[in-house]
Amino acid sequence: MNILYIANSRMPTPKAHGIQIAKACEGLIEADHQVTLVMPRSRVWSSDSVSAYYHLRKEIPTKVLGTPDFYGSGELGFLVSTFCFAIAALFYLRKAGKGAVVYARPDPFFLPFAIMLGYPCYAEVHDAYIPGPLTRRMLARAKGIIVTNTVIRDAVARAHGIPLARFHIEANGVDLAPFESAPDKSAAHAKLDLAADAKIALYMGRLYDWKGLEVLPDAARAAPSIEWHVVGGSEEKFKKVTGVEDIPENLFIHEGCPSYEVPTWLAASDVLLSLGTKKNETSYRYTTPIKTYEYMAAKRPVVAATTLALKDVIGSELAYFYEPDDAQGLAGAVNSALSGGEEVMQMTERAYAVAQEHAWNKRAARIAAFIASTNPRRA
Repeated sequence: MNILYIANSRMPTPKAHGIQIAKACEGLIEADHQVTLVMPRSRVWSSDSVSAYYHLRKEIPTKVLGTPDFYGSGELGFLVSTFCFAIAALFYLRKAGKGAVVYARPDPFFLPFAIMLGYPCYAEVHDAYIPGPLTRRMLARAKGIIVTNTVIRDAVARAHGIPLARFHIEANGVDLAPFESAPDKSAAHAKLDLAADAKIALYMGRLYDWKGLEVLPDAARAAPSIEWHVVGGSEEKFKKVTGVEDIPENLFIHEGCPSYEVPTWLAASDVLLSLGTKKNETSYRYTTPIKTYEYMAAKRPVVAATTLALKDVIGSELAYFYEPDDAQGLAGAVNSALSGGEEVMQMTERAYAVAQEHAWNKRAARIAAFIASTNPRRA
């Protein structure tokens, strides 16, 4: 299958959406499909190729389109640049798109224009919010919609009157290879200069105010014998997004690391934290972090918030859960996960087996099968 992945995104980028796009494209290539990543020149963040920046095994063919860069000039500037990219991408489709499937995230212009012109379009949706009234009207005419959890599917289907049969649910994936060569715990501690006997609960991810990070200082105080580590930003940024100035001595904040160093941090940890909050709709209902299956692949017990989004991805038999925003509950769940024993071992083994089924190439194969079932002439 020939797939044109249209990404009105800054690529490459250290942000999660860039990793997701790159890994999704690599997974499609590893599943024996032709992929071209189409993106605007004005949003190229690094001189490295996408494949080099993300340390991919496969080279991703890219087409960079010359477009004006008003993305940083407020909402109007963003819309102007997005419109220009949509037009440039449509001209590219006219030349290179014969026989191809168009795959894109929803944006205000490109996707509806491509659908109206009759291209077979598939949208990958990571949130219930669909930008732009034209996109919302046209989405029902897409060949198919890939969503990352059931909550998003139901919300989009209900809001826009789209039959459930038009959807395919596919959470984010995991690259298993780095975890197969990850160091053992003691070697990881030595590499990261961590105390050899430290018991570590780790949160890995960028520091956003909707992640529920403000629960961590009180949880750390409630479990002082545990080292709590956050890898994803500065202590200053952590204080800003949480509103917490008093950081306990057993809570350590580290800058983010390159994606290829993530397995070392996970290997150094005893418990891995997937946070969430009821105070934010995205956090509670929609977000499906890439790290979810990375945690499972690392063979470490997972402690997760009982948000609708996380419960949809992580079954109750795969993790210890705590009520969102409950610091005492989080500390208790971490202590339970640290208790060891047969229950913890069986839980991590079950989670590891689930992670194997969510490798990026297996995810891509399931998406390609969905495309083939809804658009057999392009399979």
